[in-house]
Amino acid sequence: TGTKMSKSLGNVIDPIEIIELYGADALRFSIISITAVGQDVFLSKEKFEIGRNFANKIWNVSRFLLMNLKDGIDMSPVKADQAGELSLADRWILSSMNTAIETVTKYIDAYKFNEAANCLYDFIWHKYCDWYVEIAKTSIAQPRTQRILYHVLETSLRMLHPIMPFITEQIWQKLSQKQSIMVSPWPQADKKSIDNAAQESMEHIISIIVALRNIRAEMNIAGKDPISAVISAGRDDLLKLQQELFVYAQRLAGVSDLKVIKKAQRPKLSASAVLDFCQIYVPLEGIIDIEHEKQRLERDLKNTQAMRDALSKKLNNKDFIERAPKDIVEKERQRQGLFEDKIHKIRENISNLT
Repeated sequence: TGTKMSKSLGNVIDPIEIIELYGADALRFSIISITAVGQDVFLSKEKFEIGRNFANKIWNVSRFLLMNLKDGIDMSPVKADQAGELSLADRWILSSMNTAIETVTKYIDAYKFNEAANCLYDFIWHKYCDWYVEIAKTSIAQPRTQRILYHVLETSLRMLHPIMPFITEQIWQKLSQKQSIMVSPWPQADKKSIDNAAQESMEHIISIIVALRNIRAEMNIAGKDPISAVISAGRDDLLKLQQELFVYAQRLAGVSDLKVIKKAQRPKLSASAVLDFCQIYVPLEGIIDIEHEKQRLERDLKNTQAMRDALSKKLNNKDFIERAPKDIVEKERQRQGLFEDKIHKIRENISNLT
């Protein structure tokens, strides 16, 4: 709410209590990540859940890797001159890691510790854990995959150590490192491994997979049911990615058949998604009960409109606007916007079924 923390107001957050609830690393990461130079910090106990969840994510991915590492594998870093042996996902994660090293180093040198923390959060959680580790599960038995998983994790731990010293040291020792992480060298970016084309291609593939997953959720398609997809490519480079796109979409979005066409016509009774570089179509006939799905969407539309109308009535009430705290009014306006977006999406999905 913007109230200053004060002993007399009794709203002081005790760091010892936070450490007992969430852990010292969670406290450190959360405080650093939300503290920008020259700005007030809006602090609440819930903010420390960010650091706790991040620590849990790092611990779990480390356990996964340790359970799958085989003895006797060369764990030295993969160099750019070995890129011919690497998949697109391998080249992407190594390029993203070296880009992160450059960015984090730049932020720390400039004392922008919150920017460094948020860059590491994005790279470790969203790129490494959410995508590369999931892709790597299909080839985890291969020495090359284990080597890259290991190299990216130990490099990430070294960058994260100044912010989260305890969990990084604990995992570092479990990785059979002989010396403390405190005296290990700071990572240096391998500029030859930065592959902007691989990063762009993989980010396109990730966007398509996210869109396919969203179509599954919106159209109520069961996870066990395979889907086919037609991609109308707005760019020539997407046509060359067809094979890699199919491999990753098959594993991560349950796609059994995929075609990338320069100018594809929309199949009859299909769900669609529009990205800035392509259009995606998923034929629905034979996958879902079209009539049953239309009825479900009509019910959802009616309920959402009723909730939107009730909220609009509340926001049109002068007494509510004048008496309610500003942050509550703002939250209700945001909810109204979300209802409008949902109504638009449901109508779009209904039109896809006609």
